[in-house]
Amino acid sequence: MGNEYGIKFTPEEESKFVLSPTFGVPIRSMQQFLNLSDEQRDKVLPNEGIPCDSTDNQFKSWVRNARSANADLRIAIKADATTPYSVIKNVMNSLQDLRENRYNLITSLKTTSEE
Repeated sequence: MGNEYGIKFTPEEESKFVLSPTFGVPIRSMQQFLNLSDEQRDKVLPNEGIPCDSTDNQFKSWVRNARSANADLRIAIKADATTPYSVIKNVMNSLQDLRENRYNLITSLKTTSEE
């Protein structure tokens, strides 16, 4: 991704990325994101996202690059009740454009009180 977008990541940033359980920021913000503490990253993620629109579909680039690095990659879409349907549909359409028709959909379980 760095090569595709003309960004040089340091070995330390690459190591942080590999160890990161999740990411979801535009590629231009990735270096700043990687330099945040885990707590700060958790605060940033809900307000960010990987662009997935017609003018800058970085999501497709991520999937394409990830697939070339790991042919056995399992794709997962994580969403909950607050995620707009249009966002999920856009992600699924992008995956179909790449002929990626097998993926997992992860949702948050609704909690109930024990009575």
